[in-house]
Amino acid sequence: MGAGKSSLAKKLASAANWRLIDLDKVIEQSQGASISEIFEKKGEESFRLLERAALMEAMRVDEAIISVGGGAPCFYDNETDMKKSGLCVWLDAPIALLANRLINAKEIRPLVMGLNEEEIIEKLDELYAKRSSFYASAHMILSVNKMSVQESTKLLTSIIQDKS
Repeated sequence: MGAGKSSLAKKLASAANWRLIDLDKVIEQSQGASISEIFEKKGEESFRLLERAALMEAMRVDEAIISVGGGAPCFYDNETDMKKSGLCVWLDAPIALLANRLINAKEIRPLVMGLNEEEIIEKLDELYAKRSSFYASAHMILSVNKMSVQESTKLLTSIIQDKS
């Protein structure tokens, strides 16, 4: 949450001239509800099943940049399937940076809804502890506090073009 996956994915898809698939947007459109509403009305387990189905469909598309939520690699066999399907990149960011972005975000994320700054940091620490082993198995790790979106886009575009 807050690492910049959606922003980077948009720029990368445009630069590579590939299709952008934002899983959260796909799920929201298919359900006619926001991610927050899905979490609230159906719960996280139902959301994760919807996310899995959307991911499986998205991975069938050639020349696509797929932006997934932070929890996607951590459920079912998503991590394994994602790595078989294409290049997986972890956008690594310090907790303080993520917390600042979440606190100042236009839209409140379901997992931090109703939390104050201290609680958001605690939640991010908890999620990092649970998820970092999944993230660390990505093909590539980009430190978002050391590379700009433009630098990341340029690097990833060159990798995509080399592999095409």
